[in-house]
Amino acid sequence: MGAQYVNWQIRQKLEEWAERYNVEYTTKNIKYTLRVTFEDESLYSLFALTFILPKEAGSYTDYRLIETLQFDRY
Repeated sequence: MGAQYVNWQIRQKLEEWAERYNVEYTTKNIKYTLRVTFEDESLYSLFALTFILPKEAGSYTDYRLIETLQFDRY
């Protein structure tokens, strides 16, 4: 129940952030991990500099930027 509430809080903050900066994003939940992706790579920097987690979620969450996997096609 607690994880669902924190997930909801983060999604609300993410929605507010995206609306404020006019950014489109996609999310995917994998177990207890919420993954957020952007089409434009420069938005990851904007996200890292401007997104603030809710205080209530802070002790339960952290986030990190992961480089997108790219595959060479032969």
